Amino acid sequence: MAATKENPIIFFDIASKAGPWSPNTWKTRLALIYKRLPYRVEYVSYPDIKPTFERFGVPPTSDKAPQYTLPMIADPSSDPDGKPTFIADSFKIALYLDDKYPSPKYPALFPPGTRALQRVFAERVSSLILPMAPTMLPLVGRPGFLDERGEEYYRRTREARFGKSLEQLAEEGRKSWGQVRES
Repeated sequence: MAATKENPIIFFDIASKAGPWSPNTWKTRLALIYKRLPYRVEYVSYPDIKPTFERFGVPPTSDKAPQYTLPMIADPSSDPDGKPTFIADSFKIALYLDDKYPSPKYPALFPPGTRALQRVFAERVSSLILPMAPTMLPLVGRPGFLDERGEEYYRRTREARFGKSLEQLAEEGRKSWGQVRES
């Protein structure tokens, strides 16, 4: 069964007082809009992301930590048990949406035969953005941007991961712009 207005895709996005902001979740939001698929948004606070994955039995998006990151979607199922299909990671979601909702009925996200190229491009862009992390991370953790629980969790976990305050990271970020310009 395809998603309908009555039974839309559930799109899990990061809760924020500023509204939608994450480039990763925006990729999925734009894919859903472009394909004209009905969806509704469920905002998840940072400390609730991992429990949300676990509640639905969705594996981590990365084996490195393991990490649980949004976006994630729940697509209504045509199975007799009615359980939705859960997909996490913006690139995997895009692949899934093109497979489940193919052209010509739905616009294609990827031109035919370009998926491998698209994956390489996405990985390259991610590697170019990595040096900007010290600049971007403090912006997300600034007061009043996330919901209160999300802000506390984000600040605590990022400071533990990097061994320094977000303010110290911001200072390093200003210095890292030179690296970004060089790449």
